[in-house]
Amino acid sequence: MRGAFYYPWYPSHWQEAAGRTPILGQYDSIDVKLSRIHATQMAWGGVEIAICSWWGRGTESDIGTQAFLYSGKGIVKTVFHYELEIDQDFSSNLDYLKNISRQSGYFLYGSRPVLFIYRSWDPAVAAVATEIASAKGWYVITQATGGHSQYSYTVPSSHFAVVSGKSISCSPGFWRAGEASPVVVRDMAAFRNALLWAEATRAAGWPWQLLISWNEIMEGSQIEPMIGEDGEALRVLHEVWGNY
Repeated sequence: MRGAFYYPWYPSHWQEAAGRTPILGQYDSIDVKLSRIHATQMAWGGVEIAICSWWGRGTESDIGTQAFLYSGKGIVKTVFHYELEIDQDFSSNLDYLKNISRQSGYFLYGSRPVLFIYRSWDPAVAAVATEIASAKGWYVITQATGGHSQYSYTVPSSHFAVVSGKSISCSPGFWRAGEASPVVVRDMAAFRNALLWAEATRAAGWPWQLLISWNEIMEGSQIEPMIGEDGEALRVLHEVWGNY
């Protein structure tokens, strides 16, 4: 499945973006019209799932994810990307999210709603989180062995990273706002190559082809069209993924 990490936490994070502004302006993530535009752009780029960053009940990301789930249904599916610590609130938070996941726009793997868990790079943490979430009916995807599936959220020195036989994560670049130089130079030819590699893993039966990111603008990894650019990242995505 092709997924894009999505950040429904604006406007509170615009101050971290250091003057980087989307074509759509400094939007509010709870705007359902905005969410529908994003979902339509994703679908044009061949994305099937928005992996929505979630930081707690009643937060901007919670409300924004639900706005996306509502407005994006029928266009792309939605899943939660659980970003909190795996602590005493984990179990009750899963119950809260499970209720939301019953909506028709939420992505199911078989009959189970999918949950990505960010703070799961420690295999012991991944195993605990998987045990708790699986018992509650989730299909769990962690960053370390211990989940039903494993994914990478790291592009350390190139435009893609892999978890062999499980996932490939692609990015057009990575440059945190305020830092002197990029970790990964924004390069559309390299991004295209990463997307082609992702298509090869899809053909080989790997379950996840992932994009870092749709709109984590403060980290310079966004595919969303920006002022001062020409929307090339989205066009490249459409040319490679949108035509399959």
